[in-house]
Amino acid sequence: MIRALVLALLLAAPAVAQGTGGFSPMAPAFWPLGPAPDPVTLLEPLYRNFPERIEGRPTLKISMRREGAQRLVVDVELAGLLDDSIEARAFRAVVEREERGWMVVALGTRARCARDARRAWTTRPCS
Repeated sequence: MIRALVLALLLAAPAVAQGTGGFSPMAPAFWPLGPAPDPVTLLEPLYRNFPERIEGRPTLKISMRREGAQRLVVDVELAGLLDDSIEARAFRAVVEREERGWMVVALGTRARCARDARRAWTTRPCS
């Protein structure tokens, strides 16, 4: 589910995602939700079916930092995925509070490949 969502968003349209430095830009215009009452609900499709199974060491981390009066940068990190080529997948969303609720204005992704000896984050596909 997560892999399909990532692929669909990556292929949807190119986007310049301000505030998502170090992450491969994704197209926020194709985000399936919004407006939402809070950022966690808005970004729920990123972690909805996680963990896929109760095996290994599934880990979900969500952190937020304020960037202006009505803007947050939200980082979501998933580790322990069933895809053995990916050690972890991370998303960075820039969300803004509007009159109707919270909306995604920028979105990016990156991965830590399991077969990379450096275990560094990358925007390239893992193999």
